[in-house]
Amino acid sequence: MVKEKKLWELPEWKATRKRLLKKYCEQCGNTDKIMVLTHTRQFPKARAVARSIRNELLNKYISDGTIPQFEIDRDRFRSNQCTECNSRSIRERKIKRPRYSCNSCKFEFDTPNLAFDEFDPEYLKLLNNYYNDKLHKFRAEMDMAYNNRMDELKQWYLSGEDTVTYCNSCSYNFKQGRTLCQNCKKHYHTKNYDKCFYCNSRPCENCGKRVLNSMNSCYECDKDERICVSCESNKITSELNICDECVLQGKWVDSS
Repeated sequence: MVKEKKLWELPEWKATRKRLLKKYCEQCGNTDKIMVLTHTRQFPKARAVARSIRNELLNKYISDGTIPQFEIDRDRFRSNQCTECNSRSIRERKIKRPRYSCNSCKFEFDTPNLAFDEFDPEYLKLLNNYYNDKLHKFRAEMDMAYNNRMDELKQWYLSGEDTVTYCNSCSYNFKQGRTLCQNCKKHYHTKNYDKCFYCNSRPCENCGKRVLNSMNSCYECDKDERICVSCESNKITSELNICDECVLQGKWVDSS
């Protein structure tokens, strides 16, 4: 049995890579590292494509009346929900009152709402079995739609659309959801921040290094000037607020 080649192993992709790959990284400007032609959109997995095709055809068949809507007594699948946000993630407390607390919105209440739970495992099992049985006769159409969608995705991948040239470092961090800091051009950060950790940290007034505490100077600069808060005489040689001698004598308990 001949093993099917991956898309990046095909000669079409190698020709596209040779045509579009640049000699520098479009993000950091590096020219010494290995350059990688990276897609800005991720190629979806086959299972996700099949699920998408199934849902599209199912909605189509339900809307035109080809497949009847699934109906069942919903009173069988009711669960306790939050009275404020209708979340099912609630916690019952034995001593503290009010009796219930919502894990989502932190709202407290005595009596939860008893409503239909669309995520009940038994209900979902019945729902999927019903629609899978109805869709069985449309299997050929679903397979054809799936094959057409996969062919379109393969053509998009091999064409080189939505691609950029990154070095191996920028490409790896991009796939991990990180981008290069535009301030220092050295470190990477997630999309939740506009700068990296080093640029967001406050610099020390003496040496310019990043500050890890609430003071304006780092530990290396002020370690020779820090005095024990317990004996007020010995200098501190660690990151604690008291000296080693007071720690051995147990005085750190009184200073807390």
